[in-house]
Amino acid sequence: MTNSLTEAAGALVQRLKEMPAFGLVAKLVRFGVPAGVLAFMGYRLSDIGWDTVMGTLPIEPLFYIFFAVMFLAYPIAEKRVYGLIWNEREKARLDVFLKMRAYNFA
Repeated sequence: MTNSLTEAAGALVQRLKEMPAFGLVAKLVRFGVPAGVLAFMGYRLSDIGWDTVMGTLPIEPLFYIFFAVMFLAYPIAEKRVYGLIWNEREKARLDVFLKMRAYNFA
């Protein structure tokens, strides 16, 4: 059952890729979803007020250094682990892990 379902899904994806409009729709989704997330966040922050938001940010530069190190540590470690699992045959791209971290962090 699972094998036939996988084959059917693969055939459907192949037929979709052959359609000229599919590439355009895929690009719209790929760029539209992050743009929508950013627009929604901007809208919600506007409800709070930009002065309030900016007033609550830490002013100590060390905070941002530690935050960047903590934020980047996990994606860099994942890139290394997946590189070991895949025997470096297929290079793990850091941008994929950074996007995953950003979406999971939010």
